[in-house]
Amino acid sequence: MPVLFLLALGIMILMGEPLPDTLFPIVAAPVAFLAFFIFALFEEIGWMGYAFDPMEERWNALVASIILGIIWATWHIPLYILSGQGPVRITVQLISLIGIRALIVWVYNNTGKSVFATILIHAVYNVCTLTIASFYTSLGHLITSTFIIITAVIVAFLWDPETLAQYRFRKKEQVY
Repeated sequence: MPVLFLLALGIMILMGEPLPDTLFPIVAAPVAFLAFFIFALFEEIGWMGYAFDPMEERWNALVASIILGIIWATWHIPLYILSGQGPVRITVQLISLIGIRALIVWVYNNTGKSVFATILIHAVYNVCTLTIASFYTSLGHLITSTFIIITAVIVAFLWDPETLAQYRFRKKEQVY
């Protein structure tokens, strides 16, 4: 997550965009991480620890991640409205959350279904939104969200949609 946010920040700098202040200085990141870790703990226990596995059994991992991503994004709509975001920014954020959920599922299925790993990703994503300036302008938000979606699409292409845990292009071992 930090790499995606920093790439967006780099693009903004290359474009000559003015960078706004962040909500929290980078030195506050450890405290923000602790708070977001606690929030993510409760969310991810529900999303990945409870809801995802039955969904993955019914559909494949990719479809289940998209459906859960839509539910997760919908869960955040009141927060975005209350924070004064406009409809375009909310829409971009909702699409971005679907991509993030696909990435979270990818990590979950590649770490032996570790809910702890999903909590870490979720917390780190939230810290990045507060401490990296690329998220605070409409253009920066769009660039960051685009990087997230592109990364999710690459993962969906390179890993088997059935599990998101088996790399599609792995060389088969030859038996002699």
